[in-house]
Amino acid sequence: MTMATHASSGAVDVSPKRDAAGHVKMFDDSTLAIPDRPGNHRFDSVLDILETGRVGLLVLVPNRLEVVRVGGRARAVRDAQLCVSVAVDGKVPDFAIAVHVEEAFCQCSKRVIRSNLRHPEKAVSVAGLPTCGCTLKDHGDLAVPLEEVERFTEGNLNIGFTTNNLDVRLRSNRYSAASTGAA
Repeated sequence: MTMATHASSGAVDVSPKRDAAGHVKMFDDSTLAIPDRPGNHRFDSVLDILETGRVGLLVLVPNRLEVVRVGGRARAVRDAQLCVSVAVDGKVPDFAIAVHVEEAFCQCSKRVIRSNLRHPEKAVSVAGLPTCGCTLKDHGDLAVPLEEVERFTEGNLNIGFTTNNLDVRLRSNRYSAASTGAA
């Protein structure tokens, strides 16, 4: 599932919300509860929800070709009972996103079929495409050797690129914007 939000400035964010199938719960007849798991610690979606209260969800249902689209109002909820209800493997999230569904519908399956999304063996090769670490090094004009950037970004990346500047936030004492040359 991906969650799209927007800030009051108009900036748009789309974030994956990952967990095992079934992690989204129906809170009541028109409200979904989605656990908010630790990720890159940017909280872009949550900040947007606090500003505008709007979300769009795109849900790929396992073993189905249809894509479910949901739009509505959202809020960040710290209700202990709700958070316990969306726990996965005993891990209770600090908060959940409650989405009051205003519209929901199934998207035509043609896009999923044509994309071969359900057939990874048919996927286009990624050979020759730059890694995220390579992109960060090149666009950030970082003086750190690529091998170190690659090692660091392996599961520990927290960066943001904007049209006007490179916003680099490497969550480590080893690297900082000052030591990497990014400002």
